[in-house]
Formats: sequence, C-alpha cells, structure tokens
Amino acid sequence: RFRTPWVDGAIEGVRGLARVFLPDGPCYECTLGETDRKVLAARRSCALLTPEQMLEGKVPTNATTAAIIGGIEVQEAIKLLHGRDDLPVLAGRAFMYSGETLETYTIDYGEDEWCGSHETLGPRERVSYGPDDTLAGIAAECFGTADDVVIQLDQEIVRSASCTACGSSFTPQRSMRSFGAGELVCPGCSEVFALDVATRFEAGSELGDVPVSALGLARHDVAVLESPVGAVTLLLEELS
Repeated sequence: RFRTPWVDGAIEGVRGLARVFLPDGPCYECTLGETDRKVLAARRSCALLTPEQMLEGKVPTNATTAAIIGGIEVQEAIKLLHGRDDLPVLAGRAFMYSGETLETYTIDYGEDEWCGSHETLGPRERVSYGPDDTLAGIAAECFGTADDVVIQLDQEIVRSASCTACGSSFTPQRSMRSFGAGELVCPGCSEVFALDVATRFEAGSELGDVPVSALGLARHDVAVLESPVGAVTLLLEELS
C-alpha cells in the first residue's frame, strides 16, 4: 500500500516457495482462492493448526528448507536494492521447491481485476505516542478537532466478546492479534466467544478514547485519519 516491493517466502515441512510482489501487478491477495479465504476465516496457522496445537509444539519446520527459501528471498532482495533491471525478479511469479524430489519450478500469477487490496496510501507521517495518548487526541492534534474524524486501522480491534451458550461477555477493546491461545474461549463453558470487531470507527467513539498503548497494535502499525478537510496516514510508534 506504500508502493514498496515485498519479498515473500513460506515453508511447510520440506516444501517451500519464494515470490516478489511489486507495486504494479498481482498482489498477495490476488493469489488467494476461495479455499484460502475459508482457511483465513478459520484463523488458523499456515499448517492449519489451532493456537492450542501450536503451543503443544506441533508446528512443522525444516531448517534446510528454510535456508533454501531464505537464500532465494535474499537473492531477490539484492536485485531490488541494487536496481538490477537486467536481472528480473520473481514479480508475479513464485519459485516452488519440493524437498521430497528436489524439484524446482515457477508458477505465474494473474492480477485479479476485482481485488480490493490495490488501494495505495499517501505519504506517511511518523507519530510517537505515550502511555496516555489516544487516537482521538492524535486526531485533534492533526486537524484541530476530533469531531467528524474517522479512523481506519489495518488491525481488527475486538470491541466485545460474548458467549452464545451461557451469556457471559467482556469488552477487551484491543487488537485481535494481541490475544493468546484460549483467551477468546469462554472460561465457564469452553465455547468460543462470538466477537464484535472493528477496523474503522469514529474518533469520538469509545475506541477513540482508549490509550493507543492499550489497543495491542504492532510497532509501526498504520492508522489513516479521515476528516472533511482531508486525510493523513500515520505510522504509529510507541515511545520507549
């Protein structure tokens, strides 16, 4: 979204792939099919493992496969960093490796004309926040007021979690990624909580008044602030 090349790699067992996504052309989401989206909706790992299974040490890894795929990624990054137009990168393609047979091959990706992830962001401003700073306060600093300002985050913020079985609930108001295994399971009846999540909300809402440090965002997460007079893209950085 910042028009920055992305060198991507993945491994599972003795298989792996490496690929490059450039600002123009197929993006990561263009490569996802209906089955992939169903897997994502289940919120499992790449190997289809639940968080509980991962804590039991059931994540398949292979050091040699990681070295091969990591080497290909570094090679592609070097081409990009040195601007070697005479050495084409894996743009719109994927390098596939099979450790079982030692076969390698490439596949081509097509750009999905209906893909919703090709929106680009404008110039970003780095903003440092302290333990008490809120997104509403940051919006007020940017525009002089937080009124009519809408905040768009890349992370899903869990507004509330409720159990449809026993009726228990709580309002964590922090990002989905900040929860550990079992935290979104009802302690009373072990049912998975139904979640109310948001990525877009008004600065004057309850989420706007939650300290940014309590939202569970990752370092350098992006927040887009939209107001009637314009929009700004912020790179959030917590003060150490």
